[in-house]
Amino acid sequence: ISRLEDLKGGFEPATDALPGLYMDQRHAQAGAFAGARLIAESAEGGVTVVGTDDGADFWTLAGSKQDGALEIDFGPRGGQKVAAKIAGGCISFEDGASWSR
Repeated sequence: ISRLEDLKGGFEPATDALPGLYMDQRHAQAGAFAGARLIAESAEGGVTVVGTDDGADFWTLAGSKQDGALEIDFGPRGGQKVAAKIAGGCISFEDGASWSR
């Protein structure tokens, strides 16, 4: 897979389902992996985020989901735990950032 469009391939998940591919528009570049965030969720409510800001260096973060609320620990990236809400195919963080499908 060399292009983001090849990965997406027409899969359309439910808009409020968490797992899937999201884009952080602050880092997105057309046709590239820059800004991509791939999110997986365990049955126990654990969340794993694999992402890249530049399309070359990838990182992994852990978090949790409970009752529609999401919390991701950005500590490994020099940040802190940040709360977010999931609605309409978008993850909106309390600091104003958002990731969309």
